[in-house]
Amino acid sequence: MGIQGLLIGAIPTATFAAAPEVMEKPQWAGLGLAVVLFGQNIGQLVGPLVFGELVLRLDWFVAGLLLIPVSLLGFLSAWKVRVR
Repeated sequence: MGIQGLLIGAIPTATFAAAPEVMEKPQWAGLGLAVVLFGQNIGQLVGPLVFGELVLRLDWFVAGLLLIPVSLLGFLSAWKVRVR
């Protein structure tokens, strides 16, 4: 947990730095950041509700296992981003 606490700060930093870079035109940098923030806020709103419902219906262990595909999808999506 300590190592995760030290390294987890790099994820939002890289995300916010990469968002303007992946946009085709510099004028669209704000739109790229808006998409990142929208996704972040929707995830913070829906994520706990969905996970809480999974815990209630299945169990902590099974609900945790169901997060593995979600984590892999996030990893693969980040891997496919091409930064100039």
